[in-house]
Amino acid sequence: NGNVEAKGVCEDDDSRHWILWTDPHPKPTYLFALVAGDLDSFKDTHITATGREVALAVYADHGNYARCAHAMRSLKRALMWEETRWG
Repeated sequence: NGNVEAKGVCEDDDSRHWILWTDPHPKPTYLFALVAGDLDSFKDTHITATGREVALAVYADHGNYARCAHAMRSLKRALMWEETRWG
């Protein structure tokens, strides 16, 4: 939910990393969750109705990567529905 502003490796432990996300659209805090772990990521892009390319990523436990394709298709369909419904 949002855009990656910065990312890097933790200074005190190079096996850990951090990412700073910003969301240009304010939302109620109950819509957010935090997940931490060693996860696989399935990445793709979506072209908005205005022609802007948006980076997408779905994260899953190792071994469940194959299931991410369905999640990505669902996400892209939801984005297209939202653009059609709300503009």
